[in-house]
Amino acid sequence: MIDRLYWAAKTYFSSYGVAWFDLELFLKILRYVGLKGQITDRELSKFIYEQAGVKFARTGREGYYFAKLLR
Repeated sequence: MIDRLYWAAKTYFSSYGVAWFDLELFLKILRYVGLKGQITDRELSKFIYEQAGVKFARTGREGYYFAKLLR
């Protein structure tokens, strides 16, 4: 699933709020991506904000980092 270790490490070590995501949110993201098939970073950021609220989605770029992680 994760074919680029660099992006996984960058996501984990960056300070954009992605470093401490919970497994439940990650599974929701995987289900959402699976249902939609193809999504943009903006759609993913919006989904993360709707699911986790302000406590997680702080910069609006979390979707970008998750997309990089999953490519």
